[in-house]
Amino acid sequence: NRQDKVAILSNTSYKWALADYSILSVGMTTTTIYPTLIDEQVQFILNDSKSKLIFVENIEQFEKINKIFNECESLKYIILLDDDPVGDTFEYCYKFSDLLLLGKNYIKENNISIIDDYVEKISENDLVTLIYTSGTTGMPKGVMLSHKNLISNLIEVVKLQDNLYKERFLSFLPLSHVLERMAGHFFPMFTKSKIYYAENIETVGLNMAEVSPSIVVCVPRFFEKMYDKIMFGLKDSPEIRKKLFNWALKIGKDYTNLLHAKQSVPMLLKIKHIIADKLIYSKVRAKLGGNIKFFISGGAPLPQKIA
Repeated sequence: NRQDKVAILSNTSYKWALADYSILSVGMTTTTIYPTLIDEQVQFILNDSKSKLIFVENIEQFEKINKIFNECESLKYIILLDDDPVGDTFEYCYKFSDLLLLGKNYIKENNISIIDDYVEKISENDLVTLIYTSGTTGMPKGVMLSHKNLISNLIEVVKLQDNLYKERFLSFLPLSHVLERMAGHFFPMFTKSKIYYAENIETVGLNMAEVSPSIVVCVPRFFEKMYDKIMFGLKDSPEIRKKLFNWALKIGKDYTNLLHAKQSVPMLLKIKHIIADKLIYSKVRAKLGGNIKFFISGGAPLPQKIA
């Protein structure tokens, strides 16, 4: 039914995105749950939100839910995203592939236009999601957001950066957090962009080189690790390389500060910047896939020396 709550308990993946858009397209509400939460916290969220169905990533998360299933008053079904065979052994559990087949048959019987009917009934003030906190300071707290809340954010961001269209995003932060959900999930779709999903947090560097993203959503800790890695690499470098790097870093700061202040850049600085780009910046960009336009940082303050 419209405005029923459906939960997702999974790490970031394309199946997380598919589940979310499926829930929203029929007028229901997505309840987000961090996969790191313990049984007691998950049970609290499911009861607090009155979620009737939950998507779980794998057998590990299934077992977590199966243990508390009878204690979750509204919960009726579990969907296994990784299609583990355990999905065939419980009457209240379905594999993701089975759900897709049910959906295809339903559309065949009712016509594809039935999805349009569901979408047209959605109001801008309908609840689109319940985003629960990570539970680090007690029981998780749910934040209610409407379609209007999210769309207004998207419209305002596009006003600030109206040249973003058909970009390439790399997603690896938790989609259960509002930062990645907005900046790395809804925003790419709003701008008709592609989204690539990192295999895991450890492979982000490799995946960036593979897919050449133009935009990546990160948290400050990611940049701190990147900065530390670069500085560590310079530690044992020849003195001339250290001086060249620090020179390029200063040129970049001076150049960027003038651009941000909307001041004219002196010709000599422009020339130095071109040289620094050829010698240093281009090599750093190549390691990031060679196509990066900018990073989006959020969730915590970014140290000034890294920014």
